[in-house]
Amino acid sequence: MCNPLLIVAGATIVAGGYTAYAQNEQGKYQSKVAKNNALTASRMAEAATQKGVRDEQRLRLQIAHQRSGQRAAFGASGREITGSASNILADTAMMGELDALTLRYNAGLESYGYETEANNFMAQSKLDKMSGKQAATGTLLTTAASVAGQWYTMGGSVAKPGSTSAGRASAVTARTR
Repeated sequence: MCNPLLIVAGATIVAGGYTAYAQNEQGKYQSKVAKNNALTASRMAEAATQKGVRDEQRLRLQIAHQRSGQRAAFGASGREITGSASNILADTAMMGELDALTLRYNAGLESYGYETEANNFMAQSKLDKMSGKQAATGTLLTTAASVAGQWYTMGGSVAKPGSTSAGRASAVTARTR
């Protein structure tokens, strides 16, 4: 005949083991998702940096083209590039440089934001993996405590039936009830 205590304990152990396994796997999955998010954020940081470089180069070319047009206009009108004409060219160069540096700075900020996000995702990945392991460990400990409690409540004994240890354990259990 099958001992009901063993059936209940076995079912509890299997359920606890499966739950612990699922918690650990969930932690690993969430860790991988966070790592993928970190990789995406790193790629976005690189893309932001490259876009900033391209935008800055494009703006510098536009400013150079604008200054060339100004020089040509001054030359076509017969003006020498001195005085106010020189100031206009200098102002165009200065404002162009300011705009180029602003583009570079903004691209750097955008890239930094993505790098920070990538670092946060990597930290989250480690946390998710650790949380899965801790949840699994907690479940296994709770399962062990539950099985021990069921064993004690139902009067179970570790000793083989018929041995003197089993008799003593049964006598102690009977006295405490």
